[in-house]
Amino acid sequence: MRKYRTDESVKNLIDYIQRRYACCGNFHYSEWFKVDWKISMSEHLTGFPSACCDKVEAELRGVTCISEVDYRDLGRLVPIQTGCLEPVRWWYYMLFLISAILFGVAALAQLVSFGIAVLLAGQEASAPTTDEQKRALMQQTAIYNVAKGMGTRI
Repeated sequence: MRKYRTDESVKNLIDYIQRRYACCGNFHYSEWFKVDWKISMSEHLTGFPSACCDKVEAELRGVTCISEVDYRDLGRLVPIQTGCLEPVRWWYYMLFLISAILFGVAALAQLVSFGIAVLLAGQEASAPTTDEQKRALMQQTAIYNVAKGMGTRI
């Protein structure tokens, strides 16, 4: 939050997170009161970034979302009450959980396909052969033996 004013990429990231998860600050919106987040802030003004404004609550109250006020007018602010730490932590937990489940499913699919391949290979080796297949195998064996007896390398 300290780099909000000086680093545009940090500002954009924080604004995105606060809009995406409808949250403000790490734990509470009041954390913004302790940070020099805007160049024009003076000792009499306080507030939070506009991404922290609770637009639904402001509409219900019939007021405009403002993000800066004099310290005496804090009641005019309409902040989102939820901090961002828990929603973001929950999001990453869910991503981890989904990834773990997908990894497990992929591993299980690999094991099942390996098992099927082993079963099919076993069935092929022990499958009964027809008379025609037996004759062809005997002919190949005879040809091999003749060639071997003649000193031909196969």
